[in-house]
Amino acid sequence: MVCPLWPIHIVVMYVLTLCPVWFLCTGVASAFAQATWNLTFSPSKIDQLVEQTDRTVTIWTGAPLGPDYSDGKLEIDVSDQTIARVTNSSFSDDSNPSVIYLNTSSMLTSLPLNLSFALRGKFLGYTSVTVRATDGASNPQKVLKSDPLSVSVIRRPTIEDKVFIYAVAILMGLNYVNMGSTLDMDVVKSTLKRPIGPLVGILSQYIFMPLISFALAYTMFSVPALRLGLFTSGCSPGGGASNMWTYLLGGNLNLSVTMTFFSNVFAIATMPFWLFTLGRVIFEESNINIPYTNIVSYIAMLVIPVGLGLLLQVYVPRLSNFCRRILGPFSVAMIVFIVVFGIYTNLFMLKVFTWRMFLAGFSVPLLGYLFGALAAKLLRFSFPDVTAISVETGVQNTGIAIVLLRLTLPQPEADLTSVVPVALATMTPIPLLVALVVFKLTNRIKTGKRPYTLTVSTPSSDDETAKIVRSPDENGSANNVPSVIAINPQSPNLKYM
Repeated sequence: MVCPLWPIHIVVMYVLTLCPVWFLCTGVASAFAQATWNLTFSPSKIDQLVEQTDRTVTIWTGAPLGPDYSDGKLEIDVSDQTIARVTNSSFSDDSNPSVIYLNTSSMLTSLPLNLSFALRGKFLGYTSVTVRATDGASNPQKVLKSDPLSVSVIRRPTIEDKVFIYAVAILMGLNYVNMGSTLDMDVVKSTLKRPIGPLVGILSQYIFMPLISFALAYTMFSVPALRLGLFTSGCSPGGGASNMWTYLLGGNLNLSVTMTFFSNVFAIATMPFWLFTLGRVIFEESNINIPYTNIVSYIAMLVIPVGLGLLLQVYVPRLSNFCRRILGPFSVAMIVFIVVFGIYTNLFMLKVFTWRMFLAGFSVPLLGYLFGALAAKLLRFSFPDVTAISVETGVQNTGIAIVLLRLTLPQPEADLTSVVPVALATMTPIPLLVALVVFKLTNRIKTGKRPYTLTVSTPSSDDETAKIVRSPDENGSANNVPSVIAINPQSPNLKYM
């Protein structure tokens, strides 16, 4: 029987026979065209090169390049020249120190290479350096390329940096003392009689927020340091100005305070848990050693100021009352200080900030607000409880994230990771401000249209005062209307109470 593909099958068989050979030949040619070069850098890695300073790098090879490269050139390539650049090198033209023409000296090709170049740090970050040798052809046929030299550049340390980070640490401690001073344990106990509210808030805070921040970190960023900054912020406890926002939005303040307290207590276990599990993935990508001891010891230190505040309630009640009055303004001042003074002392952030950082900083708290509100609504909580759980879920204590990262990580990771928490702190109030405007406008509209009833109480004696009590309907709130009109029998004047 004749093959139905005759004679096409002969061509097909010929192509199938030659394809493996063709792929093999092109692969070998490609390998020869740009072969890995056995070139050695000294030092083998450049860590913490300070901005605007130079470091000398020496390169050498075990064998000469040979005559094939006599008319070629060496190129010292910095992958990101905004981070570092070559300022000087042996046998190079001063106008272009990153290129060395091999025809300038026969020693460059007849003897093993032994050259040096100066690398200058320009801006905070990471980059790499490779050396490439090419022949003299306009379309190089022979290319040798070295393995990359890793480079990290850090900022020059300043006094303002130290003042900022220690000031934030002190403010955080004082804020926790205030929180302990204002914490009414009777309120906490009464709130815990119905523990479902605090439980929903804690689960939202320490399960949803770390997971969503981890997912957004990998979605929004490719740099491990930025991923770590966002993830650490998502693992941080609630606090900051969450109690103030809960009050302004008509939420359950007792539930908010209780959730804030337990959120910070549980942070001793939950933050290390997440940083040492999911966080390990990010640490391994960035080749950063996890500072176990530093992280655990710093987080454990958060409990001490809260305990001190509780002691003030018992032994110095007058000071405790003062702390209670300043808690709200102090929390707001701390957030403003972190954002404003933090950017002032770390102006590099203005160059590092991108739209992705602000979008991530806006998305994490917004998703927290929505998830907390949805979870509470599905469980049929009242509006004040829904508000408290929503705010406590979305508001992260970014001050803890900033201090933790800056005090536990080496440079430049400490600076790069702290940029994202600052962006998050900047964007967190925006949804709350919008919600506050809507809340106030809605209340004003309802107040203007709210029906009410009058109840008259007749005095039983001449010394008593007759009262006309105005109360809103069952769907309204009596907080914004004058509810009592006092009528003195001896005088026709009316007095609002």
